[in-house]
Amino acid sequence: MKSKKTDIRLDLYLAEELGFSRAKIQKTISEERVSVNGQTQKASYILQLDDQIDILDIELLEKVPDEIIPIPNSDIPLDIQYEDDSIIVVHKQVGLSVHPANPHQQATLVNGLLAYTSQLSDMGGRHRPGIVHRLDKETEGLLVIAKTNAAHENLKEQFKMRTVDKRYFAMVKGDVKQDEF
Repeated sequence: MKSKKTDIRLDLYLAEELGFSRAKIQKTISEERVSVNGQTQKASYILQLDDQIDILDIELLEKVPDEIIPIPNSDIPLDIQYEDDSIIVVHKQVGLSVHPANPHQQATLVNGLLAYTSQLSDMGGRHRPGIVHRLDKETEGLLVIAKTNAAHENLKEQFKMRTVDKRYFAMVKGDVKQDEF
């Protein structure tokens, strides 16, 4: 595949394009199963436009979905908490993956979002339109979706600088010694 972006780390680019976790991509790169312009590189290698990326990991290549199919709201209910011209805030329920990770996984939040709107940022790559951050499949909570590239960039910077106030609540069984931590 040829790089469609410039000034982005190899591992980040592949995670965005292929829909795999960054850890999985980094492992594949460290095992020298990815080359750029014919040479193996580190995960931190900064790509340039049209760099030729070759992947020697059949698992990665088999799991790349060609197209993400929009799935109507009746099949993937979107619990929209807020929306304006730049963002959508969705309450993601337990059991729902945020984006497809293999070709058989099509009932994701992204599939529902694509049926809801065609206005989503493309900065997250073709498998993660509008996705700035994620929640694990078994975690419920609010997810901020970027509708524009400007909003995506702004939100990405806020998460990077840790200016976003994130709060987590957990249900536990047993004797917990602290009320808060």
